[in-house]
Amino acid sequence: MTSVAMEPRLKNLGVKILEQAKTELSEEGYFTAGAFFITEEDEFITVPFKFDSDDDKPTLAGMFRKIASDNKACVFGMLTEAWVALVQQDEFKEGMKASTHPDKKSAAVFMVETALGSWMAMAEIKEENGKKTFDIPEFTLMGDNEGTFCGILPKPKNSEMN
Repeated sequence: MTSVAMEPRLKNLGVKILEQAKTELSEEGYFTAGAFFITEEDEFITVPFKFDSDDDKPTLAGMFRKIASDNKACVFGMLTEAWVALVQQDEFKEGMKASTHPDKKSAAVFMVETALGSWMAMAEIKEENGKKTFDIPEFTLMGDNEGTFCGILPKPKNSEMN
């Protein structure tokens, strides 16, 4: 895969969103999960959301795909709290979910998708001085991921059909 740099304005937006989430987490003990879309006309659409289990994710992803399509979105971003678990390759089992792993940890996750690629920033939520916090993470280019919240944006009309 060719490495594609994240557009500076999107990176700055992501850092600002993460900084706001960090402040809210420290002050309130939680942050509000949300998604945003930027349309071809540069309109900014926000969608707060909540899901209670892994079973809710496909419905939420479907809703995001419809919003993206209906509004001709060219950027999709999402901030959420997620369970993460680091496992050794020989421990990994098909269908394994971080939410049920005994060594799971809570993390702040921000991802952004454009026609050029998808980037993610993830940081473990920890406690310092009796308050929840996280360090602002670096963004990394995601590979060809088939996760629930990947491929939210409509495919460009000139893309090759498989």
